[in-house]
Amino acid sequence: MGNCLSCCKVPTASGGMNQSTILEQKNGSCQGHLVQAEENRELPDDVGTSNNSRNDGHRRSARSCHCDANRMIYHHIAPSIVSPCTSCNDNRTVPLVMVPTPLMQTTATNAGSGRSRPPRRRRQRSNDNNTSIMNLDNENNEERNKIQALFEKYKAPNGNAISVEGIDLLCKDLNLAPTDFQILVLAWKLNARQMCKFTQKEFEDGLKSMKVESIKEIREILPTICNELEKNRKLFRDLYKFVYKFGLDNEIGQRNLPADIAIKLWILVFTIHRPNILDRWINFLECRRVKFITRDTWLMFLAFIDCVKEDFSDYDESEAWPSLFDEFVEFETNNGIVVEREDYDDENL
Repeated sequence: MGNCLSCCKVPTASGGMNQSTILEQKNGSCQGHLVQAEENRELPDDVGTSNNSRNDGHRRSARSCHCDANRMIYHHIAPSIVSPCTSCNDNRTVPLVMVPTPLMQTTATNAGSGRSRPPRRRRQRSNDNNTSIMNLDNENNEERNKIQALFEKYKAPNGNAISVEGIDLLCKDLNLAPTDFQILVLAWKLNARQMCKFTQKEFEDGLKSMKVESIKEIREILPTICNELEKNRKLFRDLYKFVYKFGLDNEIGQRNLPADIAIKLWILVFTIHRPNILDRWINFLECRRVKFITRDTWLMFLAFIDCVKEDFSDYDESEAWPSLFDEFVEFETNNGIVVEREDYDDENL
């Protein structure tokens, strides 16, 4: 039918008619000859005529009519109603195209019964949903206010962070020592950037992620997190990685961890999953008088205790271990004799 199909419309049919459906052409400029009948196919004899007269035998095929059309509509008519050809000014009926039978029957049934499609009802949000959202907002505001009040209790008088004095008070309220492993776990959950300081964002976001809002709830959840760390080695590895960055002094731009602080943090973090060689490792560091521990040495130590046997029988110096580990193995195999090496870089950092 060409592009003319885009202007097809289906108006409401009149009820009570003997229904058949045709495509009627209105005045316009469509040059597509909308529908062509099969070759030499003639019009039916019983098509109604204009002026209350029957067809006088003049028949024409649908393709012989060169009517212009700009608009097409489907409508329902009785057999007696005619549609004159507007191209040749002939009053004889020129049916152009028949609507498929299933569609015609469906349309006729609806038209005959007088039924119409009910209007679609617009969905409205129920009062229950509105109430639930309001209650949730109120709960969030109440939780936020409690956490903010808790932060205000421990923050420094002239600052916007919890400093050493505030952390000491927090530890007392939690019935924990500042050097307790649970305090380290708390700092990890708060994602604190450095020791002895909790910013307001770290404190509030951390407590929200832990879903706690009071000292009592913090005291109850910390042992649960510690139990998870004992059971989950991957989770413990995340804590171990955090500790190195946590021990650095960011205010002075420190990039390597002083050995004395590293030793204390090793002892603290290995409150659980303590390796058997930890004491021997610390003894070596003190005998070797190592000044700094690089991040690579810190991270690789966890892999070292997981991969190497305690007697170092499977240790391979050709692998990419930090040179400090080579010295440690040599120190242990030589019965505690330190072998000085000039190519060790950590001492000069």
